[in-house]
Amino acid sequence: LARQPDATASIAAYGIYYRVMLFAVMPIIATSVAILPFVARRFGAGDLPGIRDAMRQVFRAAVAYCVVLVAPAMVLVGPSLARLLSEAETTTGLTLVALYLTPLACLASIPFFLCRPAFEGLRRGRPGLVVTLLRYVVLTAPCAWIGVRAAEALRQPALYGLLAGLIAASGLASVFFHAWFDRGLRAIETTGPVSPSPGRTAPSG
Repeated sequence: LARQPDATASIAAYGIYYRVMLFAVMPIIATSVAILPFVARRFGAGDLPGIRDAMRQVFRAAVAYCVVLVAPAMVLVGPSLARLLSEAETTTGLTLVALYLTPLACLASIPFFLCRPAFEGLRRGRPGLVVTLLRYVVLTAPCAWIGVRAAEALRQPALYGLLAGLIAASGLASVFFHAWFDRGLRAIETTGPVSPSPGRTAPSG
């Protein structure tokens, strides 16, 4: 953004968007904190169908939160919030469009935030590391670059393309994560949980 036209306004608008997006996604992050102990207890009890049903309900609740609460809030409060948090007119306009993208950013991040603790509850920590690297190391820079180039081709502010690229990177990582979790849970249902090592007792609960 520093090399693009209206760089100062774009950077300021991105900063406002990022803070608002983090605030909007906090309930999803809070839910992810509760997932790990729940899945661990159900996994220890051998209740794999219970894990699948609970995760399905959590995903639906998270989607409903984004659609029913975050999206209307951005539509109703976004213009006032953009004017309140920005000074220049150019920054206000960029910020408003960025805030309208906040619900999409939240939706795209749902599986990314919820699947990692679920995997850890299943005693599988590697998927979380792999998908984190996939999102931030492999996907973020190329998707952001493509988004900025696409925005330039469409004669739109670079900020819009950058945000679209970042949301796309998050969404791709989330789709991959969700598919991996579903496949992993099916594999455990087929083969059964891994037995504890000899000399160790399985965790209770």
